[in-house]
Amino acid sequence: MSKSNLQLLILSLIAIFFASRISTAQSIKKNSINIKISYMPSISNNQQVFVSFPGIRGVFEAENSFGGFGGKLVFNHSLSRELAISISAGLITANSVVTFNETHNNSVTAILLGIKYFPHAISNKASIKPYVLGSLGLVFGYQSGVSASGVGSQTETSAGSYFGVGSNFIMGSLIKLTVDAGYNLMSDFKNSVGGRLNYNGIEFALGIGFMF
Repeated sequence: MSKSNLQLLILSLIAIFFASRISTAQSIKKNSINIKISYMPSISNNQQVFVSFPGIRGVFEAENSFGGFGGKLVFNHSLSRELAISISAGLITANSVVTFNETHNNSVTAILLGIKYFPHAISNKASIKPYVLGSLGLVFGYQSGVSASGVGSQTETSAGSYFGVGSNFIMGSLIKLTVDAGYNLMSDFKNSVGGRLNYNGIEFALGIGFMF
């Protein structure tokens, strides 16, 4: 085989390889499951607590903060190249509130039904799929505590939503990476959880998805 023919064969094999990769990436997978790690920047405020013990009496300031890492599991189903629906369930945030005579452990979770829109003009590339996301559902707050009067717990429920933007990065026929940022917006709990009536705030998330 001549040198020129060998070079032509190598170039043809390279072209076939990249063409098959693009074709694979462009094929539509109807479903995917995403595992995401989320992060909410810490937000804190001071909470006034009245204390009355022998020799100690007055109003004290106790720090009440929330934020940090959470996680969620998301199921996605494509309706078309531009639209997909999603169901997500996971932890928004968890925190602990320690006052002079009380300790509370709190967690806030959500189950949301959402819709994703992939703008055709900017998501037509084989490996990058930007999207806009809106979700509605329920937010659950759980609080357990220990105080001088005993041990107790409570559960609260309210309406919640999430609005954001993100992008899928297709890594092959089965795997994708997801990056998104948005805002958690919820109505107030009837009773406070962790010293707060709501857990509204910005959220960032990074995930890996399995397409099928």
